[in-house]
Amino acid sequence: IDEDRQWVRALVGVDLESTHRDVAFCAHAIVEPAEGPFVVPDTARDARFHDNPFVVGPPHVRFNAGQAVRAPDGHRVGTLCVMDVVPR
Repeated sequence: IDEDRQWVRALVGVDLESTHRDVAFCAHAIVEPAEGPFVVPDTARDARFHDNPFVVGPPHVRFNAGQAVRAPDGHRVGTLCVMDVVPR
C-alpha cells in the first residue's frame, strides 16, 4: 500500500492488479493498531464499507479479514486478506 494505491501481489478469484487506497479493505488492516486481525463480518452493515464499490458491485464482498504482515524489525510491509461474498 502506498500513498494512493493498494498493489495486489497474489490473488485468487478476482482479476485485479491494484485499487485506489480509499476503497482498499487492506488499507484498514495495515493501520489497525490491534495485534490481531482486522475483521468485518458483514461489509454491507458496516458504516465504513456499506457504499464501497467492491461491496455494492463486483465482486460483491460481504466479509473481510486482514492481518498486517510485519518485517523482522516490526514495520508493517503488507497484509494478508481473505474476502468472501457471504457474511461470516
